[in-house]
Amino acid sequence: YKDAYDLLNSIEDELFNQISEYIEETPVEDYKDVLLLKALELIEENKELCKILFSKQMENNIMDRIVYVASRAEIDKLVNNSKVDDVFLDYFIKYSVGGVVSVVQTWLENDLNESPKEIVRII
Repeated sequence: YKDAYDLLNSIEDELFNQISEYIEETPVEDYKDVLLLKALELIEENKELCKILFSKQMENNIMDRIVYVASRAEIDKLVNNSKVDDVFLDYFIKYSVGGVVSVVQTWLENDLNESPKEIVRII
């Protein structure tokens, strides 16, 4: 690695790739229960790293990447299956994902006091 930032980017890429795999293998209708639980369990397994990556002080590249991939997949599937306005869907998904991001950041700040299943119920 060239420096600490290069190492951090590499670790971020690994975590992102794992979450991307979860997104690809999970049907959109199971995002809330199955995908969210898998992602939270992965965060729990990598708690100290995720405290850094998901910190409000950090530039949240990983969150932006996850949000983009999940939103695109969800928008594409929902648009194909409904007559809902694209603009509404875009705002709705950003609103929903923003809430999830805030809950995950708070969960990490609180040292993961709740289980991933409890966080899924909260969300």
